Amino acid sequence: MNYRYGFIIIAVSILQFYCSNSQESTVSGCTDTDACNYNSGANEDNGSCLYDDCLGVCGGDAVVDCTGICGGAYAVDDCGNCLHPVNDANSWNASCSGCMDPLAVNYDPDAVISGNCVYTEKSFKRGLAFDLMDPTDFTAIQDGISWWYNWYFETEAPGNYYSNYAMDFIPMLWGGSPSQNQINGVKSFILNHPEIDYLLVLNEPNLTDQGNSTPSQAASDWLIYEQVIQDLANQGRTIYLVGPAMNWGTMTGYADPVVWLDDFYTAYGNANGGQDPQIDYLAFHWYDYGLEAQLNRLMQYGKDFWITEMANWNANIDSYEDQIDQMEEMVALCENRSDVFRYAWFYGRGDLPDNHFTNLFGPNPGELTVLGEAYLNLPYTDPVD
Repeated sequence: MNYRYGFIIIAVSILQFYCSNSQESTVSGCTDTDACNYNSGANEDNGSCLYDDCLGVCGGDAVVDCTGICGGAYAVDDCGNCLHPVNDANSWNASCSGCMDPLAVNYDPDAVISGNCVYTEKSFKRGLAFDLMDPTDFTAIQDGISWWYNWYFETEAPGNYYSNYAMDFIPMLWGGSPSQNQINGVKSFILNHPEIDYLLVLNEPNLTDQGNSTPSQAASDWLIYEQVIQDLANQGRTIYLVGPAMNWGTMTGYADPVVWLDDFYTAYGNANGGQDPQIDYLAFHWYDYGLEAQLNRLMQYGKDFWITEMANWNANIDSYEDQIDQMEEMVALCENRSDVFRYAWFYGRGDLPDNHFTNLFGPNPGELTVLGEAYLNLPYTDPVD
């Protein structure tokens, strides 16, 4: 009996020895030799492996972005474009989003991300002179306005404004002697927006606090505008030149836009072998009664018109109701004259109180005044194909 018990005790001791040694020999850790925290003494991987990021930081999260920069901020949007999520926020997913309803007037068969749809037919001519940026403002006017401009050659509006709201943005080279950066900027913007067909130039040259350009100065600058059009044509784009945007002015000897235009044509012809300047459309601004008479005076130049600013600031207009009456007359004139190609109301949202009673928007985004409601719903002629 004692012998048997002794044998059992020895066997149990041997088993405990081997089990103890086996437990002590298990070392957990990272066993991947490519990891930056590889543990050569580990014989059991515990999922703790870390790797160098592109900056060489063990376990770091820096990656090479879509521009090839380690730790860069650019990323690929759902349309496959490499963009900055903050700086290019207005363009994020814009290139492939649009209205996907075939029944809408702005149906986009190429859209893969559903966007805003417009179901109301509207005037091709009717526009707005205002720096539109807020999406709720676009939604508020999408059923009645087809285009806008902001006196600049690019816009900070949502990148999919054209497909989502069926509205054209028209770029502008506002003053004379545009810089090379402005020239490059407008060409780049137009080339990146295939829907653009027009370029506005030279705002109110005979006003000393606006374009402030004499006829001879403008004749020299016109060669620059024409070269922009030619450069774009060389890259397959046909762009029509709209301008100068004339008004009754404050420049000595040139208060009358006709006097300024006559001398402009003369100055250009003298400098260019008797040729006329390229003016595809003549622009005009008017803030009083008598728009028809003003257009009739300008018919001598044989150009169709863009009225790029209009309202009535006459002192007799002292309420939105009075302004609505004037708006109805001006819009009816523009819609029914075949030589008015497009027109734009001035203004969208300005300082309060609105002493001229011309604001289409109220103080809050997306809010329309009674004038704004009226403008959207006035009658119009058949859309231009």
